[in-house]
Amino acid sequence: MKNSIAIASVVALLSASSAWADGNNNTSNIDQIGDNLTGVSTQTGNGNTSLSNIDQGLNVPGDNLIATIAQGGINNMHEAHAKQDGSDSIADITQGGDTTMNYAFVEQKGTGNDALILQNGTGNDNGVEIYQTGTGALNTATVMQGGMNNVNAVGISQMGGGLSANITQN
Repeated sequence: MKNSIAIASVVALLSASSAWADGNNNTSNIDQIGDNLTGVSTQTGNGNTSLSNIDQGLNVPGDNLIATIAQGGINNMHEAHAKQDGSDSIADITQGGDTTMNYAFVEQKGTGNDALILQNGTGNDNGVEIYQTGTGALNTATVMQGGMNNVNAVGISQMGGGLSANITQN
């Protein structure tokens, strides 16, 4: 488990450091198996195409998984994917900027999981898809899309009991 954390940390660090320059094609991939894991990807700059993938607990479910993706800047194309299989996990995606295309995808299997997505800025096209399945008890999906002159779209699919879905668009 320590090796997967170290490898993911190196991948995240290398991806984040290259994302600070402008006009780049940035890709970060973090794959983790185990319990109590954290994966973080940060991509910023202007005129970039940025893709972040965090996969946690796939094929071997884990508990207490945290995936955090932050993408920002002006005139970018952002795409963020977080896939988690386990219990008590959090996928937290923040995308912003102006004249930017933002897309966030979260897939969570298990119980007690939270998907939190914030997209904001001006003149953006924002899209979100959240799928919470499996035993699916006590899962929460929260999407906030704000700013001015944006096109916002959200799709949430949940299966199970004690579920909550909240969408705020303005």
